[in-house]
Amino acid sequence: MAATYPQVVCAGVAQKMALNAAIEHKVLGKLGDCRDFVIEESCRSMEGMKTDPSKYGHSYREWRYESTYQLGHIEPDSVSFCVKEYSYTGGAHGNWNFYPVNFLWSGGGVKETPLEALFDQSKQWRECLDELIWAGFLDLLSERSDNEEYLRKVRKDAEAKKDMHKETPFAYSAEGVTFFFDPYRLSSFSMGDFCILVPLNKIDKLLDQNGPMKRYLVSRAQFNLGLMYGSGEGVLKDDKEAVKWYRKAANQGLADAQFMLGSIHHDGVGVLKDYVAAYAWYSLSAFIGDEDGKENRDKLAEKMTPEQIAEAQELSKELLKQIEENKKKAK
Repeated sequence: MAATYPQVVCAGVAQKMALNAAIEHKVLGKLGDCRDFVIEESCRSMEGMKTDPSKYGHSYREWRYESTYQLGHIEPDSVSFCVKEYSYTGGAHGNWNFYPVNFLWSGGGVKETPLEALFDQSKQWRECLDELIWAGFLDLLSERSDNEEYLRKVRKDAEAKKDMHKETPFAYSAEGVTFFFDPYRLSSFSMGDFCILVPLNKIDKLLDQNGPMKRYLVSRAQFNLGLMYGSGEGVLKDDKEAVKWYRKAANQGLADAQFMLGSIHHDGVGVLKDYVAAYAWYSLSAFIGDEDGKENRDKLAEKMTPEQIAEAQELSKELLKQIEENKKKAK
């Protein structure tokens, strides 16, 4: 049996200890429940072996449990991630499920963050959210199945999308809110699980402007301004002004903005071409989980000297430290 989970590090002592204690209590509590189940069932199987070996077999000796997680975000005052529990307790295959770990430091204590806390309760967010989750599900299902008759049948099932958000594990980040559906929940086991991201730019007007995701609303708005100046959409095209707004968003931890700054420094658009800076910004976006940032950083490294890479790594550490300071000031 094994479990992995993140820990808060950049926070005050009391705050850090309280958040980490909440994380450990939830994750290790789940691990303990599984341990008790395995002990009870393996004992039952061993007893059953004495009277009916063909029924119980030796599979209990191969039972296992492990948990991993997908990080939404981890900040000095909050954490959001989803744990994937895999278990094998006999039979043709193992199975897995998800549960959320969402905590917020508020009012001198730690509170669990329910989904409704993210949204403005005066708006019709539930229906809109279900529509967006359903659209994401259909996109993923179309990638996994080429059975057109089956896909048409699913698309016509209007009732299936009702209340999709209810009791569904989730994690939130600068990219939006990701919902995690266990195998069998939406389709057959062969289709696997469904991790559906509802992008921030599709729900930003539904979110509570003072809720847990407020920091991402500001950085996303700044990033969008950068896009406008970079493309000349609605304003005069101005690459230097675009860089300014990308930097503001990147300094608040938005991966899209960090990736954009990496690209800008790589290509020399609005700034001097600088591989060291490009590598550093790509690294920051990769650190948050951006796969494109990781890929571009690794490709760029092939053009750089060992000295340049070392310098870029130091720069990324300095930038990360500054971002953490900015987040503390913004609280």
